[in-house]
Amino acid sequence: KTVAPHSVAGESCKVGARRAVPVQSHRARTKLQNSTKETSNPKQEKFIMPISETFVLVVAAMLRLYSLMIVVYALISWIMHEQHYPPAVRWLQSMVEPVLSRIRKVIPPIGGVDISVIAALLLIEMIRSFILY
Repeated sequence: KTVAPHSVAGESCKVGARRAVPVQSHRARTKLQNSTKETSNPKQEKFIMPISETFVLVVAAMLRLYSLMIVVYALISWIMHEQHYPPAVRWLQSMVEPVLSRIRKVIPPIGGVDISVIAALLLIEMIRSFILY
């Protein structure tokens, strides 16, 4: 691709196979970047935005950790019987079961298969995606 000698409003044009595409000069890009920097208040962005952004990231990380706890609890519940749980698994059960029991009230087991874990994971991921995006 070559650069055509003609210009449009201080910009040169790249001549391609189908049409000419305007290309901003370095001076125009620098002027545009400087004008956007001058309009924003750097003190506001420096102190307010990182705090709220950090809070959102911490909440998202906590939700990811909770979903990992649910997966680990589901896998352990398939392997061990509830009477033989060690103290760490009993603590995990005390953290996860309140949410799963509420979901089981809404969605009962279907054909003997408990899908409350899947519903909880879907719900957590929907909340995470809403918060992050």
